[in-house]
Amino acid sequence: MKKLSLTNLLLTSIPVFFLAQGLAVAATDVIEDDEMIVISENADKPATDNSTMHEVKKAISDTEITTKVKAKFLEEKLIDKKDVAAFKVHVKTKKGVVYLTGKVTDKIQEENAIKFAKEVEGVKDVKSSIVVHEKKAK
Repeated sequence: MKKLSLTNLLLTSIPVFFLAQGLAVAATDVIEDDEMIVISENADKPATDNSTMHEVKKAISDTEITTKVKAKFLEEKLIDKKDVAAFKVHVKTKKGVVYLTGKVTDKIQEENAIKFAKEVEGVKDVKSSIVVHEKKAK
């Protein structure tokens, strides 16, 4: 039996999670909440128009953008050693617009998050609600 490394497991599982989340949010009978996703009893019935497929494609694209932005944050932090709070900035994408939230320790981390998100292909705009909690000098 083939053993999976933690890295391989994460790299194969995380994109699938984001894809599943994007498909669920795009479905017309799904209600998204910050805490849970609720699927109505009509969700298993086939769609009767092409608008549902268009919504699914758009959600996949938004999910892909979200994944690419998070990957960009990790790349900049781990490989290029840039000051970005990769694990403290939350990313959500709707219709190509990236929404950033979370708490960072300085203005540079916020500016880098916005800058790196804008560099990702497919991003139409970036809206930041990042809160800066600067550390006080003792």
